Amino acid sequence: MRVDGSIDCWGRLHDGQIPAGRFSAIAVGRRHSCAVQVQGAIACWGANWSGQAAAPDGRFSAVAVGLSHSCAVRIDAAIVCWGSNGLGQAEAPPGYYLAVATGYYHSCGLRSVGDVVCWGDNYFGQLNVPEGQFQAVTADREYSCGLRTDGTVECWGLAQVVHPPTDVVTGAEPALAGLGECQQRGTRNNTTAGFPLPRSALASTGTLRVAVLFVDFPNAIAPYSTLDEADRSLGFIEGFLEASSYGRLDIELRPHHRWLRARHDYDHYLHGSSLGSQSLQLGIAEEAARIADPDFDFSGVDALMVVHPSVYFGGGGTGQERIETQEGEVQTLLINTFRVEGRPSAQQWGDVAAHELVHNLGLADLYPYDARRHEPHVEAGDRTWFLTEFGPMGLRAYGPSGRAGYREAIEMLAWSRWQLGWLDEAQIRCIEEPIATVTLSPVADPGDGIAMAAVPLSDTEVIVIESRRSLGYDSGALLDEGVLVYTVDAMISSGLLPMKLAGDPGNAHFDDYPLLKVGESVTVRGYTITVDTDDGNTHTVTVTRDEQG
Repeated sequence: MRVDGSIDCWGRLHDGQIPAGRFSAIAVGRRHSCAVQVQGAIACWGANWSGQAAAPDGRFSAVAVGLSHSCAVRIDAAIVCWGSNGLGQAEAPPGYYLAVATGYYHSCGLRSVGDVVCWGDNYFGQLNVPEGQFQAVTADREYSCGLRTDGTVECWGLAQVVHPPTDVVTGAEPALAGLGECQQRGTRNNTTAGFPLPRSALASTGTLRVAVLFVDFPNAIAPYSTLDEADRSLGFIEGFLEASSYGRLDIELRPHHRWLRARHDYDHYLHGSSLGSQSLQLGIAEEAARIADPDFDFSGVDALMVVHPSVYFGGGGTGQERIETQEGEVQTLLINTFRVEGRPSAQQWGDVAAHELVHNLGLADLYPYDARRHEPHVEAGDRTWFLTEFGPMGLRAYGPSGRAGYREAIEMLAWSRWQLGWLDEAQIRCIEEPIATVTLSPVADPGDGIAMAAVPLSDTEVIVIESRRSLGYDSGALLDEGVLVYTVDAMISSGLLPMKLAGDPGNAHFDDYPLLKVGESVTVRGYTITVDTDDGNTHTVTVTRDEQG
């Protein structure tokens, strides 16, 4: 696959022509091949005696090719297979998956929780997956192999690698200092809900220098200046992230105030996204850097933010892709990437840019990429429903209210701040005893007080408790002040709900507003959290473990 997204093949070509177009992924089998188009559809070519080249409709993020069957990960994280199914190799079990691999007569999938499941032919034991957490999986004719989260390789079945290497990932996992029992290890992707932060993450303390380039298109020309585009947004980014870090992160934005005209219409740069629609991605950051490079000095820049006209586009995205400039590599994020209609003028996008920058710092999305998992509540009688998103990464709750609407209570979650190194060990209470009482200072301004209590549930799961006040970036966003309780499963990936509010039935619909007031309690996995007092500044809570907890 070339850098422009086209495909070239060489060797002995069988039965079929290479499709034209632009692609984002490719897989090659013995007699057929498949590729994911930039819009998310799959195109296959070659032998089709069992239907292995007859790809289903839909939008996909990854594809794998076996002897006479194929499998792909759909954008809702399900696996779909087609072609030969004589040994069950095309019958993927339900679930949420990050990746898929296909052998001759069996298939394997890496689930969102980090384990591997295989199906199909098991004559040599190639389905007998060992327990544990993995970050990648592959399958061959008679065996399968997985790359564990600690960087070691393990194989099963008639393994051709009897003693797999142990140095696939160079460098040991960094030790978790301090409160290790409450610092759950997370996925080893570009983003995580756990510890440590990914190696690809930008530094979350000190000075972060971000170049800002403004790019429009021949068929979407900005009708105003870049100063108008940046008004209100750039200042929000700096203020929000510096306040969220309690001053530990200094954001230095370097805008290049002129519109850079892309060579092609915006349609040329579209790519299927994890949200099921098309966004501006393909090659636009590289092109923007090339256009700007003669006049813009990227020396010392850590990240490149590309901003499109908000009168035509909204939303954002980041694959944490690194590109080359004349002065060196920079990491990228894209702002205003989804086509929108009917906007009369420039819009505020500072919250979107802050969200994408936090991705570059290593944190995962907390809202579901599959919108069906959090569908809006159906109105009933005289009740209206209010959607609140807690924190910039989108921890969601639908609850009844006197008014319908939406609020971003974007004051950053305490857990996220701890991940980023913005809370000290002394500001965290890790609770391992059967009963404990803790006084919580407001997360927006904890001072020297306790900002968060944590209760470890397993090696990957923890309960988090924090106090939310109508302070900082929660001002005017809360229906009521109170204590927020949520769970973290650090081995669940971005967009697959690694965090959930306590009491979430699975669809984020609550009978009451999720912030607990005095006298209220919630029980999670055998632990009951009760709010004892509220003095207007701090909340005192008691955590009690039941006899079976």
